[in-house]
Amino acid sequence: MSEANVNNRKYEIELSEDSIFTGKIDSDNFSFSIKSQNKNNYIIEKDGIEYDLDIIDLNENTKTIEILVNGKYFKTNLRDQYDKLIHNLGYGRKNDSESRYIKAPMPGLVLDILIKKNDPIKEGQHLLVLEAMKMENIIKSNSVGKIKNVNISKNDTVDKDEILIELE
Repeated sequence: MSEANVNNRKYEIELSEDSIFTGKIDSDNFSFSIKSQNKNNYIIEKDGIEYDLDIIDLNENTKTIEILVNGKYFKTNLRDQYDKLIHNLGYGRKNDSESRYIKAPMPGLVLDILIKKNDPIKEGQHLLVLEAMKMENIIKSNSVGKIKNVNISKNDTVDKDEILIELE
């Protein structure tokens, strides 16, 4: 199940093995089919109406997508079942880019550190690998900057909201 919020409406899509897909718009169930597809263009049919969907940009690092639906532009963040699980458990990443800190979104074990002091970083860049709930989680940058300080080492155990990295 994938989720997106567009124009104050919540869309959930369940992918299936056949050509019929199901989902919800807010709390209303719906189904649709994909009639044809090219690399970034899809013809979707819902309730007998065809929609031309063009993918302009899909950024897997920031989980954002920009699309045109019948020529109308939309940009949104995408959430999959793992993002929803982390959010529902109260471990949603709440890093404050103005404070310039990267904090642990959940308690865990630092498996790998992919940056070092004084490294320049870009938004969405992988910074470290944190094992939590028996899963490896890649912690990414939420802004552009430079590493001021790395407060953790490989194999450290960290608590939720612990400051891992400081940015300049």
